[in-house]
Amino acid sequence: MMHYCSIVDEQYIDRALALRRSFQTHCQPFQWWVMALDQTTLDTLEPLAHTAVVPFGDYTSQGISITPALEQARANLPWNVFIWACKPMWLLYLLGEVEMEQLVYIDSDCYFFNTPETLYQEIGCASIALAPHRFSPKQIQYIINGHFNGGFMYMRNRPCVRTCLEEWSIACIQHQDGRHTEQRHLNIWPTQYGAYSIGHKGINLAPWNQADQYVYSLRDGQIYVDDDPLVFYHFHQRLTPAYPIDPFVQTHIYGKYRQELQTK
Repeated sequence: MMHYCSIVDEQYIDRALALRRSFQTHCQPFQWWVMALDQTTLDTLEPLAHTAVVPFGDYTSQGISITPALEQARANLPWNVFIWACKPMWLLYLLGEVEMEQLVYIDSDCYFFNTPETLYQEIGCASIALAPHRFSPKQIQYIINGHFNGGFMYMRNRPCVRTCLEEWSIACIQHQDGRHTEQRHLNIWPTQYGAYSIGHKGINLAPWNQADQYVYSLRDGQIYVDDDPLVFYHFHQRLTPAYPIDPFVQTHIYGKYRQELQTK
């Protein structure tokens, strides 16, 4: 069984529920761990099977308390940047307190279209695996935001991983180098911590990498990105992205997701 974890607030509940339904279809058996940032999220997700919800913050007396460093970060950082700063702390909590053998962090605005088994076969025994942004040629200027995307990370419960997360947590809270601090820090992980760079094109397909570089097709009802089956798409906050969207992606990926978001 794979353990997945996410951080969710009330603005993303519909997307989190869609992600969970895609777990049910494509990722069995699974356990999903959610850091809930507000009472509405806690009340909505806590009753769901295969879902463990841990409250975080001062809206409840139970759960994870905000550390003084994170309290200062919450006061100084925009809300979305504060959420990014919480990622390493959440991962450290799960690896340390729950003691799971392996763990996947995934943003709640992702959705699985296929089984991730090919992904885990590729990762093999790596301690950490990261998804490159793979910016399309017309979006390559965004490489300044980091070579890897912080919306998907695979980790094993090993000392080197915990050391990596502790250093990442400090970098996120300090937020010294401006926008996307948490992602740019991932650039050093392959050389410093042996992180594996995922080659599968169907992993973390997203608005910034889907246009002008891949050939899409339907084979036996499955979406293919060149010759790789689409495993999950990262919708990145919006259903009307700021990036040009390939017509195939608009029809077969965004169309499916729009229908899924209407499911109750």
